[in-house]
Amino acid sequence: MNELEFTDEIIGYLPCESLIHIRDQGDLLDLRIVTQEGIVLRAHRLVLLTRFPVLLNKLRGEGSITLELKRFSRDIVEAIINYAYSGRLLITSENVLRLFLMGHNLGSQRIISWCIEYLKTRLSLDNILGVWSVANSTENEELIGLCLPTVTTNFTELYQRRDFLAKTTSGSLKLLLNRILQTEDLKLQATSKWLNSGFQEGDLSDRVRDFKTVISSINLTHVTRATLIQIWQSNTAIGSIQQCRSYIVPTWIRAQFAVHGPDFGGLLEAQNQRTRNRIFIYGWEKSTKSWMISSIPQLQPEMSISIRVPFSGESVICGGKILIELFFLFAKILDKIFVFGGYNTKDSLMTIDLSSGETFELPVFLQPRNDYSIAVKDEFIFIFGGYYDGKCLQVCEKFDILNNTISKLTDMLYLRYGSSALNIPGIGIIVVGGCDRIGSIFPTLRSIEMLIEDESEENGVKWIEFSPMLKERHRPGVALFQGSIIVAGGDTNFTIEYYPLTAEDQEVSQWTFISGIDEHNLKRISLVTFDNRLLLSSNDSEGNIYEFSQNQENRSLRSYKWEKIFKIDNFLAHKLITSEQI
Repeated sequence: MNELEFTDEIIGYLPCESLIHIRDQGDLLDLRIVTQEGIVLRAHRLVLLTRFPVLLNKLRGEGSITLELKRFSRDIVEAIINYAYSGRLLITSENVLRLFLMGHNLGSQRIISWCIEYLKTRLSLDNILGVWSVANSTENEELIGLCLPTVTTNFTELYQRRDFLAKTTSGSLKLLLNRILQTEDLKLQATSKWLNSGFQEGDLSDRVRDFKTVISSINLTHVTRATLIQIWQSNTAIGSIQQCRSYIVPTWIRAQFAVHGPDFGGLLEAQNQRTRNRIFIYGWEKSTKSWMISSIPQLQPEMSISIRVPFSGESVICGGKILIELFFLFAKILDKIFVFGGYNTKDSLMTIDLSSGETFELPVFLQPRNDYSIAVKDEFIFIFGGYYDGKCLQVCEKFDILNNTISKLTDMLYLRYGSSALNIPGIGIIVVGGCDRIGSIFPTLRSIEMLIEDESEENGVKWIEFSPMLKERHRPGVALFQGSIIVAGGDTNFTIEYYPLTAEDQEVSQWTFISGIDEHNLKRISLVTFDNRLLLSSNDSEGNIYEFSQNQENRSLRSYKWEKIFKIDNFLAHKLITSEQI
């Protein structure tokens, strides 16, 4: 039976027949109701107010009042008016959901309960999407509960449908994930699809918050690494929204450590040992007369890599292992070095596959610029400042390594080119030194600015001032070593200074000069950390590599000295790059 008539129990207390007769005669009608089709239906205000007190504010006033119900068709409005006069409502499979929504809008619990009663024996896979959509849009717990058995039974089929997920609230999804018997991998895949469906950029922060709530319903200890990697690399929201990526990985790690303890960390450490720390030299190789990226046998004799780079000019390199990881999370590695720019290619970007030696130019349109700096944080490369067309820039861009997309961030605080940049994990990215005047033959900036995360800002980041250096520097080497920021060179006397970040040195948190290198021909400096060692090179013709070595038992950086450890022949204008930069 597809139709049922429901009758109000208090019908005997109202003069229904008289009210209907008065309306049919067109007497004393003081309410105009406009339907979806633009049709005007007439009724008495007092009759509707008797059934639907929620309309009181809308029906106040003198004379004829107009009530717009333009979301509903004439047949639904007529049914509601007839119910107001007679206390009777005919519900069918064609009108039940529209009557439910009307009852919800009019605050009529009686109509809502009648519609739910009608649906109790009529739910099927054919109509569940419509009922589920209405239940979620109105957040009616009773109707959601009525749908749950059908939805959970058919979840494997339903979660593949975007229209189903788009109408599912975070609360309903949590209920489903707690009830279904499918694997945790499937639950995470469904959550990923849900996050990707039915939301606009405007409600991104709300969706991310809901995502964190939903994830708590998944037993992440049973989510496989392969599934997590697949979702991370996908074009779904988890793979493309930084806040989601930054949340799911450490949450998964904590869950794994809670079950496996140190064994989990040791397993991952061993899986990644092959590629954890690597160091390369990039420069002009005299024998081949070309730009090359090569391994350094003095530091890693087990490696043998030599790859030609097509750019024939100054380039900025970001190299090493771009990991989909946190704390060496995954064994899957994107073994690439990213090369930016060069003469006549100021806005180009290419990658070098270290496993195959192939080079690829990416179809990414960067802001044209020269003499800029870069830093890497997670799966993003940040590009800072530079100059172009005779103008100094303060532009900041972010390149997404996984999705090959570029986005513009908030401008830096200062115009600057010839700066250097460094990511300090857990704190922010600092941009140090450089020049703010085109044509200057000397560095002009001691200032440092830091890019930090701030979800309240438009781009999720903001710039703040950092304590300035003691000397103006152009293209200094910069690295994080023993809990301190080290900057080297870039000034006329090749001085070196450091700024402690560790708790034990907080009382002396200021820039302090430390031991320099007694060489007068050092030029552009490359400063890197590699296996807990601080290494320095200059792009001069000597090719010397220096290490900052501890002096006996004194651990203070002021007691360290620079030692020449070996020489790299056959390279000009070189610099060091390491996977630890990432």
